[in-house]
Amino acid sequence: MKFAVFLRPIQSKQNFRLVRGSHIVVRKLFEHPYAYIFQNKGKRFLFCIPYERDFTLIGTTEIEMEGPNSRKEIKNTEVDYLCQAANQYLREPVSSNDVVWSYSGVRAFYDDNMRDAKTMTPRDYTLKFDVARAPIVSVYGGKISTYRQLAEDVLALLEQVEGSISRSGCKMLYCPVGTSMDTYCNIHQHVATTIWMASNRTG
Repeated sequence: MKFAVFLRPIQSKQNFRLVRGSHIVVRKLFEHPYAYIFQNKGKRFLFCIPYERDFTLIGTTEIEMEGPNSRKEIKNTEVDYLCQAANQYLREPVSSNDVVWSYSGVRAFYDDNMRDAKTMTPRDYTLKFDVARAPIVSVYGGKISTYRQLAEDVLALLEQVEGSISRSGCKMLYCPVGTSMDTYCNIHQHVATTIWMASNRTG
């Protein structure tokens, strides 16, 4: 038996909440190749990551959007928030004037009636398993930093009806991030094939 992954828009009765995450890029703040993760207020984390050799990536915010047509670009208040949060830990403070460029992305969270978008952060994705006909796993949400764990969770569900499934060992493979836009796009392509590669077998 073989499993397939389909990535396409579908009509769903599930409700979603759209959350914009924004990041800023400044000139390199430290010489070493290691990332920092800081504890911020409101049970949130802040990261500072070496980026494209000469820069540092700082993120992230999480702002709930009113709908798919809402503004997707980073706001000045978000830039100020990231700078102020980082300055609690940096020796040399940064400000909006130091921002070389910024970017934002929109994530779709499964709506479980939680009040605050920030409290949804630990729930990167929700899986719905339907075995009424052919086994179907629907994935709601998710992000690139946890896609390997997502793949493992999907396979664990499929094993309930298919028995033991051989794994590809992708959990231990090197995953290059922050090297170039081409690499980033390649990783996205890898996301779409991870489950297929991990579960492809004949029966």
